Amino acid sequence: MRSALWLAVATVWVECSKCEDVVDLDAIIDVYDFKPGESPKVQWALFHDPLFNDYIAMLSSPGQLSFDQSVSTVDLKDLIRL
Repeated sequence: MRSALWLAVATVWVECSKCEDVVDLDAIIDVYDFKPGESPKVQWALFHDPLFNDYIAMLSSPGQLSFDQSVSTVDLKDLIRL
């Protein structure tokens, strides 16, 4: 099942990662099979969930958090499967 999920995500990731809204914190990417005929085609759709912004608002600000290690960010386009 993991292989099937990874294949579905990998199939749409290049196109999906070009979407400007994909980097929004509240972005939800729905990956699904579209089967109008006999051959399935993997599709994706991007949604925004306002509940996530409410959740973020309740968290402490980054300046109030303490980490034992340094924190860095990674561009979503740079994510790869190891």
